[in-house]
Amino acid sequence: MKYIIFLLLSTFGFCQEITKKELKELINNSIKEYSKNNYSSEHTILTNNQDSIFYNSNEVELFTSSLAKDKNEFCRTVEFRFYKNGKVNLIDCQSSEEPPSCYVTKDQNVYNYRIVNMNGEIFLNLKNKYIEMNFLVKSKEKLMNDKRVYYKISLLKQ
Repeated sequence: MKYIIFLLLSTFGFCQEITKKELKELINNSIKEYSKNNYSSEHTILTNNQDSIFYNSNEVELFTSSLAKDKNEFCRTVEFRFYKNGKVNLIDCQSSEEPPSCYVTKDQNVYNYRIVNMNGEIFLNLKNKYIEMNFLVKSKEKLMNDKRVYYKISLLKQ
């Protein structure tokens, strides 16, 4: 019976609170991947954007690998491309039609970002001259696909 319980528990991810340091580390990993000449999508941070869900929903799930795109069959995504200068580019892409494509980046898609710890809660703030978005970082969940670990980060739009 112990083994059955262990097997059941090991197949499910567990949500846990995420610290500011952990969130910065996930962002820094994506910056390192993008900074290399041979950019890989292993540490890409993205979210589902089918039916503009990222912009219209109060709850957002970020994934720290493009593995999530294939596993969850996302047709449209918003990729968070973080840079060393404190900026993030939100790139809207579609993969349901051939060839896969992304919209051209405009200044409306580039934000300054900050990670703020306020009253024991972590917030991700995105701001440019057009709009400001604030997200409460609720939790992170460890996921696996083909023995590769990635995370789902749950955000709540403020």
